[in-house]
Amino acid sequence: MEKIIVEICTGTACFVMGSGKLLSIEESLPANIRDYVEVQPVLCCGLCRDWTNSKPPVVSVAGKMIAGADEEKIIKAVMAALEGGNLC
Repeated sequence: MEKIIVEICTGTACFVMGSGKLLSIEESLPANIRDYVEVQPVLCCGLCRDWTNSKPPVVSVAGKMIAGADEEKIIKAVMAALEGGNLC
């Protein structure tokens, strides 16, 4: 099974709005799923171009964009992606 990729935008707007704190999200994941997740910082996810539909920080979990991301939203998205792969 391929790992679930969590891309955290570290562009200026997202970083100012808290994405730097989200880079350590792996530590908040349940221990039994950490091996299935890979966290990667990215320079920009591109959603900031459309402020009507976006709120920083922006995170992508398995290709699904999350605006206004926080730990809870990221963990829920990771769990949903893993359930879709029948791991949980």
